[in-house]
Amino acid sequence: MRYRNASLIALGVVALCLASLAASPPQRRATSRQPSVLDAVIPKDAKPGMAPRMSAMDITAPAWDVTVDWSLQLTAQNAAIYQQMASAIAGVNSIPADRTNYYSMVVNQPGFTVNGWTGMVNDVAADGNSGNFVTVAVFPLLTSDQFGYPTQIASDYSERYNVAGDGTITYLGFLDPQGLAGQPAAMVR
Repeated sequence: MRYRNASLIALGVVALCLASLAASPPQRRATSRQPSVLDAVIPKDAKPGMAPRMSAMDITAPAWDVTVDWSLQLTAQNAAIYQQMASAIAGVNSIPADRTNYYSMVVNQPGFTVNGWTGMVNDVAADGNSGNFVTVAVFPLLTSDQFGYPTQIASDYSERYNVAGDGTITYLGFLDPQGLAGQPAAMVR
């Protein structure tokens, strides 16, 4: 019973934190930058803000927030790998056309404003070449005329990336298990 109460309290704290974050638009926080796998691909003479080498990307946009799915039960070692991959993917400042096609029901449509993107790493698997395949659930940071900010979309859209051992990040494609690309989505307030 004691552990059940502790779990409920922890869940309540997480819900309270998420509610407080949702109450205001996202703002970039100034943080001290930790070394990442991206450092290996940015030339030494690079200008500030220079993006890592990318392939198969289309629209250029600001970097996005990518976290690790907090519901995963990871060992400390795996949690560190997932966080490293989330940090690497967060440095990707291009938006695949697949994403804008999938979310076309809200991207550049009257009544909706996409303020940015957020992602959640939910799978990391070794690629056999000292790198990792990374799956990221992706959602727009959305304002709608009907619900305001934030408006959330119920979606199972994910993107797959390969983070190579040298730090090169390659977009591999997307996952749309229900075939809902471009379809009207359920809005969640």
